[in-house]
Amino acid sequence: MNSDNPYAYNYVHDTRELVYLDGVGFLSEESDETEKKYLEKNAAIIAFSLLLFICIGFLGNILCAIIMKNLGFCTYDKILFDVAYSSDTAKSVSMLIVDTLKVLGSMLFLNAFLKLPKAVFSPFKITNKPIFKLAVPVIAIITVLAFVMNEIFSIFMNDFGINTVVNSINYPTFSISSTIIGGICSIIIFPFIFEVYLHGLIMQSLRQFGDGFALIATAAISAVLVQNFFEFFSVFCISICIGYFVLKTGSILTGIIMFGLHRAILFFTQIIRQTLPPTLSELIVYSLLFIMMVSGFVYVLNSITKRRGLIGLNISNTFLTSKQKVFSSIITFPSLAWLALSFVLTLGVLFNS
Repeated sequence: MNSDNPYAYNYVHDTRELVYLDGVGFLSEESDETEKKYLEKNAAIIAFSLLLFICIGFLGNILCAIIMKNLGFCTYDKILFDVAYSSDTAKSVSMLIVDTLKVLGSMLFLNAFLKLPKAVFSPFKITNKPIFKLAVPVIAIITVLAFVMNEIFSIFMNDFGINTVVNSINYPTFSISSTIIGGICSIIIFPFIFEVYLHGLIMQSLRQFGDGFALIATAAISAVLVQNFFEFFSVFCISICIGYFVLKTGSILTGIIMFGLHRAILFFTQIIRQTLPPTLSELIVYSLLFIMMVSGFVYVLNSITKRRGLIGLNISNTFLTSKQKVFSSIITFPSLAWLALSFVLTLGVLFNS
């Protein structure tokens, strides 16, 4: 439909922005076959960026290990296994580099093809301030519920002899320098670039096929990227929550703040658990989580009671049904390749845990 951008299905007259509403964004003379064609093209290029995400992470870890060894900061017997860093700081720096590169590389690749205007994939102006005020308490509630659910599931699986790693940021926090580096990356850098990539480029490019589909598809992608069976559902729910608030407030800034707060909660609970005795650390962690959840519930319920209809989301329909959209999204070779590779890597994490 648009010679300037072959991935834009419903650019209408103004190519600087996407129009999403039925009857406006979708021209009446177009059919479900046309929508299907553009959805497959979008899904394929998104899948290519996700494959790049995995490849950069894989190759980045190898390259960092080689560089760190030559600098005297790590040793290894095999290039992919038994990497021993000389300090937590060296490991944190290596993780920071790889995490940043894999998101930036995938983001730049995707943007080069989709050619979405900046105003579309990274809008910062908040258009719904009452909803924005609910973002922090809601993500606090969801994070606490996900944290507790993961802990219970982990205990249940451990009874069957299956070790699980949940509610962890992965950055080492045993020294001050590694904690600072890990905190900067986990709470500031990674949430910013990842949200622009996920709920910016990916979700906004899929909105032309319906907000509901874009929201769920993006959450599913986020959950698969974690490569952890035991956290799939919790990550999916958190991503749904963040994506919803990005849509309702019209700003990617909302997503950055929410994801940053989510990771900050996990990061500081990890520090508490690693630095204090087990009994005391658990008492402090769960006390703080309880306070956050209760205060969040009180604030949210009070806001909803005072202003009815505050949290509703209008889901528009398009030519394709939900089943057709799912099928069209995963039937492309890049999508199938990414899903298959992600499944294999997830199994590898499971059996190595």
